[in-house]
Amino acid sequence: MLTAPVLADCVRDQLTTGPVQVVIDLEAVTFLGSAGLATLLECSRWLESAEPSSTLHLSGTHRRNIHRPLELVGLLPLFNVHATLGRGAVRARGRGATARTWRQLPPRHD
Repeated sequence: MLTAPVLADCVRDQLTTGPVQVVIDLEAVTFLGSAGLATLLECSRWLESAEPSSTLHLSGTHRRNIHRPLELVGLLPLFNVHATLGRGAVRARGRGATARTWRQLPPRHD
């Protein structure tokens, strides 16, 4: 819940540039709860409604603490999932993405 609003803001910022391929790296995520799941779904919907050719890719989904929540609530089929950031980036570029902006969220100390 602490980083969900920051993530939403970052994705919203990308929507002003036309069609985008957004890769969200979940490798460092230790817990994916309802706030995070809702934010990922919301981000996917924003991208789709803003520009149908935009796509949300999730990387780092090979870990059980990320894969399992997505699977349990039925969201896994809705996303382009990749084991690593490198694979997600390659796939996004294959869909016409360019390496415009790579932004890492700052660590939270709440």
